[in-house]
Amino acid sequence: MSYENNNKKFISWLEEPLERKYYTYSNNNKKIEKKRICLNGYIFKKKDYVDNFINDIEDLILSNGFIINKDKEFRDEMASFVYKYSKDE
Repeated sequence: MSYENNNKKFISWLEEPLERKYYTYSNNNKKIEKKRICLNGYIFKKKDYVDNFINDIEDLILSNGFIINKDKEFRDEMASFVYKYSKDE
């Protein structure tokens, strides 16, 4: 798959709603339910989660006396990390 296609897929993934997944049981069958995460009518997107994750990691790094020299590259790598290790069932 080309870089452009991968990037479009990633951008599309970022815009998807953030959902909480949980298991329910009915008639001895396990089922995965999904519920969108909302606050005051705002539906959070995966991008919101990724941004908060990156900000938390940056704060941790900076508060321990380290410096991030290439901020954009760092943010891109962290976003790619979250995307790569996220999975939909």
